[in-house]
Amino acid sequence: MNIQHSTFSRLTSSILQIGAIALMLAGNLSYGQNKILTQELQVENDNDAYTLNLTRDQYYSNGIALRYRALMDTTKKSARVAKVIRSYDLNHRIYSPRHLWWENVEDMDRPYAGQITLAASNEYYYNNRAFLKAKFEAGLMGPSLHTGDLQYEWHKAFGMQLPLGWDYEINDAPILNAYGTYAKELWSEDIMSL
Repeated sequence: MNIQHSTFSRLTSSILQIGAIALMLAGNLSYGQNKILTQELQVENDNDAYTLNLTRDQYYSNGIALRYRALMDTTKKSARVAKVIRSYDLNHRIYSPRHLWWENVEDMDRPYAGQITLAASNEYYYNNRAFLKAKFEAGLMGPSLHTGDLQYEWHKAFGMQLPLGWDYEINDAPILNAYGTYAKELWSEDIMSL
C-alpha cells in the first residue's frame, strides 16, 4: 500500500490518543454530590483489538465518537414531558472486510470504508414512563478522508496484520441517516419491569 499521508496519519493518531488520555484523566475529577449536573461530555471508542485477538479485524473495525449531551429546560414543554436531553456527536468509523489479507480481490467480501459524521438528537422522557429518541446524522465517506492511512499506521505501530485493499475503498459519497426509537413500559413490579 502506498502511504502518501503517513505524517498526517501519525499526527491524527497521536492527537486522538493524547485527547483520549486527557479526557479519561479529567473524568476522574470529582464534584460535590449535591450539585445537579446538566451537561456531559462523552468519549467512546470501539475496536476489534479489544477482544485481544490481534489477527481479527472485521466488518465494523473501529469507531471513535465525541458526544456532548445537555439537559434542556422543559418548564415550557408539555406537562407530559419529564425531561429532554439534546446530544451532538462527532463520529469516525472504519469498516473492513472479514479478512484484512487475501490473494484475490474476489475473496474480499465487502469493501473498505471510512466515514466521518456529525449527528444531533433529542431524547424525550415522558411522565407515563415512555421514551422517544430522534436522531439525524450527516457526513462523508470515502478515500478523501484517508482512513486507510490511519488504519495502516495504527496496525503498523502495534505489530498487527497490515490491511490490504484500501485501493478498493467505497468512493467518496455523502451520508444522511435518520434514526428513531420509541419505548414504553408495559408492566412494572418492585423488582422488575417490562
